[in-house]
Amino acid sequence: PSHARGESLSLAELRGKAIFEDPAVGCATCHPAPLYTDLQLHDVGTSTPDERIGPAFDTPTLRGLYDSAPYFHDGSADTLLETVTRPSPGGEHDVRGLLNEEERADLMAFLVALPYQQ
Repeated sequence: PSHARGESLSLAELRGKAIFEDPAVGCATCHPAPLYTDLQLHDVGTSTPDERIGPAFDTPTLRGLYDSAPYFHDGSADTLLETVTRPSPGGEHDVRGLLNEEERADLMAFLVALPYQQ
């Protein structure tokens, strides 16, 4: 992890943290600190007709994302950017209409910094 020794967040990571915590973006709704999960089930559109346990799945923690690709229960997102730019039932994972490219990069920087020491 990039902050294993308690290093401060970079400017990009701090901007990404602010984006993550912005209620209009909604990331922290299902992935609140400090666990970065709400421990609830959510349908994020990754279920298939032959799914045995879906369509709702446990909200995963975002801690350790730097080393946990691919993403979603089915591994359908190879990158973090794919996880926040894909259509989902409520649009919760598609921030393309909310964030520009630089803001998405800042959000990705924050996500790969988890868990950082506060």
